[in-house]
Parts: sequence; C-alpha cells; structure tokens
Amino acid sequence: MLGGVQVAVIPAELRSEVWQPLIGIPYLPLLLSKLVAAAQSKGEQQAEAAGLVVTVLGSESTLPADLVAAVAEMGRRLLGADGYEQLMAARPAHSDVVELAR
Repeated sequence: MLGGVQVAVIPAELRSEVWQPLIGIPYLPLLLSKLVAAAQSKGEQQAEAAGLVVTVLGSESTLPADLVAAVAEMGRRLLGADGYEQLMAARPAHSDVVELAR
C-alpha cells in the first residue's frame, strides 16, 4: 500500500533471479561490508564507517549508477513490469520504499 493504494503484491520469498542484477557490480562486496560496519558502529566509529562508504562509492565512477540500475531491475523482477511502473508513478519517498520492504 502506498498512499492508500495497493501498488503491487510483494511475494513472501524473493526468487533468486531478483538478486541477479547485483552480480558483477564492482566493489559491491566492499560497499556492503562498509555499510554493515557503519550500521553496527557508534559515535565516531559510525562517522568513520559512513565516510568509508562514501569513499567506496566515489572510488568507482559507475558504482552509483550501476547500483541504481540494479535496484530498478530488481524492482521490476520482484513487482513485475506493471507493479514497478505503478510504484514509480506514485513517486515514492525513501521512507515509503522502506515501509514497503517491511
């Protein structure tokens, strides 16, 4: 539900092909490890870990665009073309997408 409208039905389990767009993205394992470190850190260590995430994102010029494209393709695979288009037409905020994932 997004804005009181059912956008799509998300399956209880993610099929393996949903994850496939992430395969082969350079530096993704390093980025994920730094994100986990940032999430688990406190205070100054969290700021340092977050800085490393930014460094990793900046170290590979195509990484941000590759990630956005991969996430969009994952959305299409998960929601189907129509569900994904409906979601994008609703122009969801970051908090809306997080709520959908819960």
